[in-house]
Amino acid sequence: MRKTFITATIAIILAFALMSSTFAANFDHLADGLKGLGLLKGNNAAGDVEPDRPPTRAEALAMLIRYLGKGEEAENGEFKNPFTDAAPPWADPYIGYGFENGLTKGSSATLFKPNDPCTAQEFTTFMLRALEYSEEAGDFTYADAVIFGKEVGIIDDILNYGVFLRDDMIAVAYLALGVPPAGGGYDTLLGKLVDDGAVSPEAAAAFFEGITAYSQFMEVIGPQLGGLNAMSLEMAADLDLQLMKLSTEMAIKFIIGGGDIAIAINMATTQEGQEGEEPKERDIYIVEGYIYNSTGEEKIKTEASVGGVDMATLLGMFGGYEINPALFFTGIECEEEEGSIVYSLGIAEALVGSVLNEVMGLLGNLDAELVLNLAGMEIAIGEIAGVEISELKIYTTPEGIIYKIEVDLGIFVEVELDGDPMGAVPVSLKAEISILAINENVEITYPDDLEDYVLAGSGSESE
Repeated sequence: MRKTFITATIAIILAFALMSSTFAANFDHLADGLKGLGLLKGNNAAGDVEPDRPPTRAEALAMLIRYLGKGEEAENGEFKNPFTDAAPPWADPYIGYGFENGLTKGSSATLFKPNDPCTAQEFTTFMLRALEYSEEAGDFTYADAVIFGKEVGIIDDILNYGVFLRDDMIAVAYLALGVPPAGGGYDTLLGKLVDDGAVSPEAAAAFFEGITAYSQFMEVIGPQLGGLNAMSLEMAADLDLQLMKLSTEMAIKFIIGGGDIAIAINMATTQEGQEGEEPKERDIYIVEGYIYNSTGEEKIKTEASVGGVDMATLLGMFGGYEINPALFFTGIECEEEEGSIVYSLGIAEALVGSVLNEVMGLLGNLDAELVLNLAGMEIAIGEIAGVEISELKIYTTPEGIIYKIEVDLGIFVEVELDGDPMGAVPVSLKAEISILAINENVEITYPDDLEDYVLAGSGSESE
């Protein structure tokens, strides 16, 4: 699971989420995966892992030692805590084992600081040593542990943002299972744990299948997503808002680069029951810091910013973020279908929901909101109560070129319709997306009359 990709598109979404100082991703699916392997038991009979609080250094080291299948050895051996600061009695054998086996060197020559919160840098260092990387051998230094951990594939910028939580620790441990130990002899750490008796071959079989499917998927898809900064696509979507149903056809082009965003969207929307009427058409262009919005009847432009933060600034802040897609997948299946290769993806719905809710929360904090104007009605999207992804398929040619995406999802969300609160309603979306071109093959042509658009609130034509 070493492959990561950086895309400006994903960076925009993560930029909004990570701007919240309280952002906490949801990795329950990874905790369940570790429990299924017998590598995580939780803190009580119910298996609660307390994901939303920081681990102490003693807890992080103990979790790692149990994860490596050495918990009983640490508890039943004669390992002494060599540090002078007091630790909880239960932690002493783990600290002693960790010291004698090179997993920890302490915060200093005499102190371990067992009750201090464990940071991403500290846990990454513990895990790199467990993977047989060594500071003495020159593999990495404590100062650059997170940077090296990204190269190895056990941490990314989601896990290294803000306060390091037990949920993040679990995610690092999960990603490490797919990484080969530096000492050689194994393709993955999980393979070594099976040989060491920490994981049964039967329990590991499904994970190995997942690693194989993920590697094959990323080998094909990764190069096309890595560095993705432009796309031209067509989308046909059916949107069910419970009280109304809409069908929309869109042509979308975007180019992200050079510290700026350029987007062109041409859409036509039809409401169920009004099929005899002409579709509501809308054209949206984003270029040179402005959003140009045309409905045919009016042409308005506004600044392209969120709460006064322009898109170019957001890109500058987050355009280099590294994201490991393995965090989002719960399964991948591949099959041939009428001359195409079809990948069916299982997505961590709770994680997607947590990211989307942080985006919504940030928009609220910035006195902004997500408003869709469809079929002449304003639909304001509020808090998301849940996400259900029934289907996500990616189609490629036999040569591996992505040409189509199908998605079927449901979102339970607070909605306002033309300013009237509708409460939490289920919103379902079925869409088929045809990818026409990417990167250097994408070109946007703008209408000649952008200078005639009226600046919102000015009451006069823009100059």
